[in-house]
Amino acid sequence: LRVLRCVRFACRFGFSVDPEIVAAARTPEVGTDLRLKVSRERVGLEVRKMLGSSSASAISQAAELIQQCGIRDVVFASQAAGKKGQYEGEPRPLGWVDDPGSPRSWTHAMALLRLLSQDAAFLEGDAEARQVLSMAALLCGILDLSG
Repeated sequence: LRVLRCVRFACRFGFSVDPEIVAAARTPEVGTDLRLKVSRERVGLEVRKMLGSSSASAISQAAELIQQCGIRDVVFASQAAGKKGQYEGEPRPLGWVDDPGSPRSWTHAMALLRLLSQDAAFLEGDAEARQVLSMAALLCGILDLSG
């Protein structure tokens, strides 16, 4: 949770994150602890706060820092709902690909997020709308819309 809060506060206040913190966040233990010890709801709340910013640079910086800290596949993971809405099994990383030329790449998703965050109406709208549209921009590359 501290890694997510570090990302959120760095974006909120326009700070850069020390390279040693980024390196520490990239350790496998941090990803495992984030996946096993922090509820999906809490992760989601932190991400929604990041993506609800009225600052275009804060929104894209949040997504970039999540990637740099090596927690993207933990933060943006799918998990099957079981009985009574409880999550079962291991979260599955979503389907971004590493080829920057692919429309399913994280690079493509980030470009779309940057483009969206340059729109004045987007930034002047309410936080909930920014959250939804920012998340849609980030997730658009992993959706199979071919029908």
